[in-house]
Amino acid sequence: MRTIIFNCRALTMNQAMPEATAAVTDGEEILYVGSDSQALSFAHKDARIIDARGGSLLPGFNDSHMHLLGFGLHLRTIDCREFTSISSLQEQVAERASMTPQGEFIVGRGWDQNKWPGGRYPCRFDLDSAAPNHPVVLFRACGHVLVANSLALQLAKVDATTLDVLGGSFDRTEQGELTGVLREKAMEYVYVALPEITPHQISQALAQAAGYAVSRGLTTVQTHDGSGSEWQQIVQMYQTLKLPLRVNVLFNLDREQILLDGEHMLAINAKNSDRLGVKTIKIMADGSLGARTAAMSEPYTDDPLNKGLSYYTQDSLNALVSAAHQAGFQVAIHAIGDFTAEQAIRAIESAQGSNKTRRHRLIHCQVLRRDLVERMARAGIVAEIQPIFVTTDLHWTKERIGKERLSFAYAWKSLLEFGVQCAGGSDCPVETMDPLAGITAAVTRTDGSGYPSGGWLPREKLSVREAIALFTVGSAYAEHMETIKGQIKPHFAADLVLLEGDIEAVPPLEIKNMRVKMTMVAGRVVFEQS
Repeated sequence: MRTIIFNCRALTMNQAMPEATAAVTDGEEILYVGSDSQALSFAHKDARIIDARGGSLLPGFNDSHMHLLGFGLHLRTIDCREFTSISSLQEQVAERASMTPQGEFIVGRGWDQNKWPGGRYPCRFDLDSAAPNHPVVLFRACGHVLVANSLALQLAKVDATTLDVLGGSFDRTEQGELTGVLREKAMEYVYVALPEITPHQISQALAQAAGYAVSRGLTTVQTHDGSGSEWQQIVQMYQTLKLPLRVNVLFNLDREQILLDGEHMLAINAKNSDRLGVKTIKIMADGSLGARTAAMSEPYTDDPLNKGLSYYTQDSLNALVSAAHQAGFQVAIHAIGDFTAEQAIRAIESAQGSNKTRRHRLIHCQVLRRDLVERMARAGIVAEIQPIFVTTDLHWTKERIGKERLSFAYAWKSLLEFGVQCAGGSDCPVETMDPLAGITAAVTRTDGSGYPSGGWLPREKLSVREAIALFTVGSAYAEHMETIKGQIKPHFAADLVLLEGDIEAVPPLEIKNMRVKMTMVAGRVVFEQS
């Protein structure tokens, strides 16, 4: 079908033609970009003609880092993001327990002790009093820490004699009792005790999450959805569901799995890469800043005996990255602390040598140093960043890492200035997947209320176009698709989002409130606001 969109303000992300007033799509591609009069000349009796009424036409948004399945499953659990105290958490758990058959798991996600008076972590005793007859597991907002009640710990076969593991720990009282707080790799004990998710539940979750995504203007999601042997089941699910957007799926695989399944994965990618990519290995290498588990080269300012948790030795990370690189994969390494960032950069430098074609990525890049940024630029490493994080983290980052380390914290502008390619993501369900919220955060560097005036670390603010580029051409570049999508340009994929209003004319804090009028994927309208 041919579609003509005119009377718009098209920000094309194409440097040869940065702006236009109209675009024409034909089939799955963009046919023309330019003036209204020329675009309307492409009309025929079956063409759909859309008057954009001055709205912004942008390349379809591409989230470089999120968890589509995790978000879909999250919709079925307790949403803990708005809890303002441990007592409010207990109230919601008790309410859910009253509606849940005795003995069934109660699961939730999103709590953040930084939002509560005193900042105390919840413990198993808090949950025991709220739901003594149900196993309860509540994940922190970052997903790197959980709290479980006594019954859940019992089902997970975790007790006071259980030892900490490499890359994970169990919080304990001064008397050695478990508090119920599990960090990083220690959480795997609880994972195996949780009820298995059925294929039907997975398909429902993915369909619901994808519907929400296109309503927010997303036309591609790069999603981290599983590990190990799960990858084949999840890929098959994506192939069967035929979701209304493009998907690039990343999996956590160890070295042995890469050697065993890598060829099969890349064959799937070669066959389906325009709609279903399977070409990137996710590597979890440290924790989160909010939970003080991100691995730092120096101790946390507000926890002087703690440098965080590192998942790998340098040698083991080198071996994993090398195996992935040699097998033909791109790696995306979760690295929040500067210690882990340096580990990851060393591993990539060692694996790729002068062959920088894989475009290996560092995920989050929240605490860096000048020398690390320079090495990222030289090695061609892509920074996979989440501007939306600043809306929460600006309130406590300085107390975590001190003033000196702020100079390269959440340093999006600096990364661009040093020549590092950046891709924008949300890490949903940690934060909202709405790209307009991420763009607002990148431009203003404030929380939802506009605090602080002028922005937090304001030299790192981005222009509106720089922020849009993160979620369009930047994310396309990260997945080797910048010659196919991410720009409004003839012969590119007809992946578009139409907003109500001019994104460069509204007050920056209002960008997040702009309405998505239409989302188009491969020339087909997949969402339209009535």
